Amino acid sequence: MTRDAEDLLAAEYVLGTLDDETRRQVEFRRLHDAGLEDAIRAWEERLHPLDAELPPVAPPAGLWDRIEADIDTSAPLRAVTIRRQDGEWRRLAEGVEKKQLLVDEAAGTESYLIRLAPGAVLAPHHHALWEECVMLEGEVTIGGVRLAAGDFHVNSGGTRHPPTVSGSGAVFYVRGQRRGTSG
Repeated sequence: MTRDAEDLLAAEYVLGTLDDETRRQVEFRRLHDAGLEDAIRAWEERLHPLDAELPPVAPPAGLWDRIEADIDTSAPLRAVTIRRQDGEWRRLAEGVEKKQLLVDEAAGTESYLIRLAPGAVLAPHHHALWEECVMLEGEVTIGGVRLAAGDFHVNSGGTRHPPTVSGSGAVFYVRGQRRGTSG
């Protein structure tokens, strides 16, 4: 690198105009390159006094409100895509795993995948709200009803869900009451 190019790099580093990757590279290089370190110190000596001479500037009225409006987290969800390989499977019981897809706090519902290993049993549980299930892979039996890939099953609110048993293993999509909420 030429001396002029190194001096320009040092100036941009002190001004804070470098992209993150270049900034990291300069921070590493300055530890081992005395010439670059000297150039950075020279620019700091030149520019830092200017910073001390400038009076503070108050942001325009309403700026914070405009920023918050631009990043409003209460805005309705427009789209979510979760790829097959994304997310984390959490163990619920022996041979039973859950992958969280979406939580709707306002409605008190969640969407998730359940994966059952061959021979696994999902224990009975209570439903305060409706719970919808779509079979994606394999087969299960829920209270004597056999379901296979493509089948839809729903349990109404206020009911107890019978055990879900899979002889061969299965994956299914569920949308229902969020755990820890009441409906």
